[in-house]
Amino acid sequence: MVEAGGPLSKRYIASVLWPEVDLERARDCLYKTLAWLRAEPELGGLLGLDAARESVSLRGEALSTDLEEFDRCYAGREDIRCCRRAAELYSGPLLWQECYDWTDEKQSWYEIRYAEVLSILAAHRESGAEGAGEISRWPEGQQEEGKGCTH
Repeated sequence: MVEAGGPLSKRYIASVLWPEVDLERARDCLYKTLAWLRAEPELGGLLGLDAARESVSLRGEALSTDLEEFDRCYAGREDIRCCRRAAELYSGPLLWQECYDWTDEKQSWYEIRYAEVLSILAAHRESGAEGAGEISRWPEGQQEEGKGCTH
């Protein structure tokens, strides 16, 4: 759904998620799964799913990813705290176990930015600036959602 950029038919989703069963059984599994998600409002809201009669889509504004947070922190790299957070978020090659047409370009993009963040952190440490050696998670409740790198 994310890559397609719009709603996907329930028939298609069912066939992808349950390829080993016939389509009617797969659709039944999908309907039961969607009903279960609707009954769990916290989980359903977390996933950002909107189910219509024949399709399912994602509400992009309901989702947040580590890549988006990395991008916000990179954009705020003038603040050393943003660099620290970006370094914490980077966990290695993007989808390294999968191969898609778009992963190589994205992976290179993140590797270059991660290297830049590490250079900034190294220069900051060498300067002996306050808190130069610290890398820690944001304290609970101190990061505003969707607002760049906040502190």
